[in-house]
Amino acid sequence: MKRLIACALFLMLACGGSDGPTGPDDGTGTIRIINSSAVALVEVNISRCDVAFWGANRIATPIDLGQSRDFALTPNCYDVRVIGSTNGEVQFYDLTLAGNTVLPITIFSD
Repeated sequence: MKRLIACALFLMLACGGSDGPTGPDDGTGTIRIINSSAVALVEVNISRCDVAFWGANRIATPIDLGQSRDFALTPNCYDVRVIGSTNGEVQFYDLTLAGNTVLPITIFSD
């Protein structure tokens, strides 16, 4: 089950609010994963809060240090899991994504 506590080698710095940057004008929202860690991010899983499983990896290539990746999604409640190249992972739960906004998640290492 995805709600198990994971060994967190990463920390979240920012999780945007209502005054955050605006996103696309088509009603979708964007989750932006920003890599400020010392390792490449090799897996990103995003699932709706009411789904018990993470599902497939949403990236085909790693997110290197200093890079970010955007995921356009329908406004809803989401859980996010990010895994680094050293297998450290961090999980975020109950993130509310609104339409036409960007929800930034910055990943740091210890």
